[in-house]
Amino acid sequence: MQSVERLEAEASEVVADVGAVLAEWELTVAVAESLTGGKIANQCAAAKGSGDWFAGGVVAYHSDAKHRVLGSRKDQ
Repeated sequence: MQSVERLEAEASEVVADVGAVLAEWELTVAVAESLTGGKIANQCAAAKGSGDWFAGGVVAYHSDAKHRVLGSRKDQ
């Protein structure tokens, strides 16, 4: 089983690779998170040059917040 640190390092590499492609194609990405608690947005924001391709994110954990902020169904 891999350590959390190793998984986070691998995630950082993937985010950097995706970010490079987004920047090259002049695209951006935004994220909506719940159970991840902002970890994806954190990885994106920490990547070098992310200001060129990371638009931002929303963390909506409670189902009421998911419905109000993200427009999800109330039962999700």
